[in-house]
Amino acid sequence: MMAAALSYAKQGLKIFPCEKKMPVINSGFKAATSDEPKIREWWTRWPTAQIALPTGTVNHLFVIDIDGPDGAAAVAKMNLAETKTVETSPGHFQFWFSQPEGVKTKCSASVVAPQFDIRGDGGYIIAPPSIHHETGKPYRVVQELPWAPAPSVLFEPKNSSNGSAHVSDAILQGHRHQTMLSIAGALRARHLSREMVLAQLRLANDRQCVPPLDDSELQKLADYVGHKPSGFPGSRPQETSAEVELECFDKIVPEQVRWLWDKRVPLGKLTIFAGDPGQGKSLITIDIAARMSLGTSFPDGARCEVGETIFLSAEDDAADTIRPRLDAAGADVPRIHRIKAVKVTLADGAPSEAAFSLERDIEKLDETIAKVPAVRLLVIDPINAYMGHIDTHRDADVRRVLMPLSELAARRRIAVIVIMHLKKSETSALLRVSGSIGFVAAARCVWGFGEDPSCPGKRVMVAVKNNLAALGEGTAYRIEAFQNIPHVVWMSGEVHARADEILCGEKERRETRTRRKEAEQWVRDFDLNGKGRPVSEIKEEATKAGIAWRTIERARECLPIRTVKIAGQWCWVLDIEQGEVRQ
Repeated sequence: MMAAALSYAKQGLKIFPCEKKMPVINSGFKAATSDEPKIREWWTRWPTAQIALPTGTVNHLFVIDIDGPDGAAAVAKMNLAETKTVETSPGHFQFWFSQPEGVKTKCSASVVAPQFDIRGDGGYIIAPPSIHHETGKPYRVVQELPWAPAPSVLFEPKNSSNGSAHVSDAILQGHRHQTMLSIAGALRARHLSREMVLAQLRLANDRQCVPPLDDSELQKLADYVGHKPSGFPGSRPQETSAEVELECFDKIVPEQVRWLWDKRVPLGKLTIFAGDPGQGKSLITIDIAARMSLGTSFPDGARCEVGETIFLSAEDDAADTIRPRLDAAGADVPRIHRIKAVKVTLADGAPSEAAFSLERDIEKLDETIAKVPAVRLLVIDPINAYMGHIDTHRDADVRRVLMPLSELAARRRIAVIVIMHLKKSETSALLRVSGSIGFVAAARCVWGFGEDPSCPGKRVMVAVKNNLAALGEGTAYRIEAFQNIPHVVWMSGEVHARADEILCGEKERRETRTRRKEAEQWVRDFDLNGKGRPVSEIKEEATKAGIAWRTIERARECLPIRTVKIAGQWCWVLDIEQGEVRQ
């Protein structure tokens, strides 16, 4: 990463370090520099930091940032010049343009079109080969070309009788009708009359539409929304008085918690599966869906009722990844579905498709689930890909989106499993879940997935939070491949690991491995060959030596030790014939 940072500096570009798209230095993008010693100092201190470039006059860089299919469709209609193109994540792109001397530009988000952002003066972008903090994959150049001149329509002022308007606020041809309809609807939702809506539309049309719409079109839009009830959907109607309704708990009939997977995944609630990439979170949701499709018991022997599953998956391809994995898991695939897209009709009547968003499409999701009466599980993988345009690090925004999802789960009596990644930090398991703490607060159960630090290759599903039952012990599993298709193989026996051990950072992993190795040697020094030693005696000596019994037990799992009863006492015996280390 340092080499890449220095390469940008050699091109005369000023840069600065970021983590999770946020500056790691107090002065932020104002401290951007092309000074080699300073850059070496930064990336020595933060070797994995993302490389950020200020946009606008600083680097003469103007960037169009596309965050989904709506933005991509808008770009396609603009016939932009070919220029350097960067993929930030699947379906998300940056188009780099040269900003002319003497021109000032603005940053904007979803003004030109939905999912269409502009980065000009006062902004910055994350540049290749920085690692995306959510996907774990690098930003990559997909088209290496010289920077084309920035499209003038996005920053040249537009003359009008009311002055000039910055065209980063422009409503371009192809988007005028839909955008103006949205504006009209928002005004009507705020209880404006038809005449007041029309007056505001005429003002926006004159200042922002390129070219302006005919006045007859504006009158039709005002007429259309004027017949709609005022107020936002779900908002309280205008009222002259209000009264809080009080209910006594003796009127509420108590119910038992219902489980999809007993004590692990509740029905009618949200459950989080969290872990670093590659730990098998998605594979385990496929394993659960496969078991449900057949009614096969869960790995711990818990009963599994037959039911159907709906997947929302943003990272795995349906044809070459999810379907083969379902087949490898033995699933009855007619019982398993996916949400492909949201079919929409534009304001001009044209059919189109949009990516699913929990912020926007929760009612459509409810309607879809109603069409599949046997559905018992909804998997959202990962949930951050479906949170819409909200800031997932703001607690209030996260709760606003998750509350309707929780209500849907309760109303439809389905389990909702959401996949989340972990923050790259050395902290407790609960706080390592990415994004706002609102995610963990909304979920009733949180399960962590990671490698057992005492036994490489062995992974563990461990309870991080459970508001509905005791945390219980973890469950171990391996990821194996059959004909190059990975699947989960569950391992017998309980795992006595804590969530903080499994989801810890690399520093804690090293410390855990060291403690386990020391404990292994301590157990070997007991000379258990053949005769064995009473467990009570070993436990007493471990206490005297200051070694936690949990550490001793985990060391035992990696040694060929049998537990046998000798003269009425349980003893540990080292079985030399089994070899030196149990795999």
